[in-house]
Amino acid sequence: MKLEKQLEDQIKEIALEELEKGKPDFNIPHTILAVEYMRKLISNEGGDERILITAIYLHDIGYAGLIKNGTGLADRIDAKKLHMIKGSKKSKELLKPLGFTKKEIQEISNLILTHDTFENNKTHNEQLMFEADSLAMINRDRAPGTFSEEDMKAFLKFFKRLRIPLIKTKTGKQIFEELWTKL
Repeated sequence: MKLEKQLEDQIKEIALEELEKGKPDFNIPHTILAVEYMRKLISNEGGDERILITAIYLHDIGYAGLIKNGTGLADRIDAKKLHMIKGSKKSKELLKPLGFTKKEIQEISNLILTHDTFENNKTHNEQLMFEADSLAMINRDRAPGTFSEEDMKAFLKFFKRLRIPLIKTKTGKQIFEELWTKL
């Protein structure tokens, strides 16, 4: 289903306001980029734009208050699970007044709850969430992040071992190859 522009603008505004409370130097450019990758994935691989674009805008809102800029990789890994739980819960509150059905809210909140539990992607939507988020993590030109050089090396090692093998769509693999060669 198509996401109406007016509704998307509302979701984007809400997301940016929430992301500002978390890691704004990374999460805002990362999320904008993840939305772009999600559009490419939906265009080539199919998917419900109303669900997926909404979920990707909101996927990192749970970082609010968890991490300060300049914290290291270990702190961020510890916050991963908690940010999904917080973000899922918060998304339910934010989406109710926007006219989403209970079923849509449940699916969106579930995608947020599971977007970083990548070993269990069971649905097409979960796979697209994982890929859009992952691709936006490694575009260092557009979302450079705040890792130290040492933490960045550790992150890329982690990414190569755990995330790369799970990028499954043709579109995701193509975008990944372009990004990885730049790294």
